[in-house]
Amino acid sequence: MSMQALAQEGLVHIGVLKYPPYIIQPDRSYPGAQVEVLRKSFENVGIETKFDILPYTRTIQHVEEGTLPVVGMLNAKTSDKVRLSKHHTLSLVQTFFVSKTKNWSYEGVHSLDGQTILSVEGYNYQNVSPSYQFLIESDINVMTIKAVKNYLQTAAYILSHGRADVFNEDYAAMTYALDQMEMIGVVKAAGTLPIKLKQYVGFAPNEEGDFFRQKFDEGFEMLLTSGELDRILKKYDATRIP
Repeated sequence: MSMQALAQEGLVHIGVLKYPPYIIQPDRSYPGAQVEVLRKSFENVGIETKFDILPYTRTIQHVEEGTLPVVGMLNAKTSDKVRLSKHHTLSLVQTFFVSKTKNWSYEGVHSLDGQTILSVEGYNYQNVSPSYQFLIESDINVMTIKAVKNYLQTAAYILSHGRADVFNEDYAAMTYALDQMEMIGVVKAAGTLPIKLKQYVGFAPNEEGDFFRQKFDEGFEMLLTSGELDRILKKYDATRIP
């Protein structure tokens, strides 16, 4: 599609996986922090948004192949093909979770020795802890689940039933899932990785992707300078570390 046709169409399709409080329900009044950031940024430059709910790895694959122009949220190491937004939109606090009965806390990668680690297919921690990323790629004591509908609830059940010992996830996202399941206190936080994980918007490596990346960057900078971004993040108790 030509740049002129894209401009005339005025609509962008964005692939997302539900990931509260960042991506809750795109077509509702309380859609999620990242959804509002995406929608407002594109609205600032006259483009409407349509959100397609897809499994995470499938969304990445579609954007890498150019069959979908935008993935709504990813970190800088998720893909070496997807082109990133100029600025990160928010920051995740990567936290270790364990069963309430487990007497363990994270004290560096060495403290994971002998623990069965639960991991999510497509997650990449290289930006916040290369040693942890190496561990989950090489350790035989790793159980992997797919990032599909309700996967955080699945992770909580796995931990609470003793099928895995440790799971690393953003604090706000996991706490939201536990609250929805009435499992606050059944699974508990047990330490964090030291660096916050910056999240970006990803674009297809083609002319269409480049067009929407330029437009998003323009609209997002309007959010930054107007103070609107801070208002959106505060609404969802989300954070953005510069």
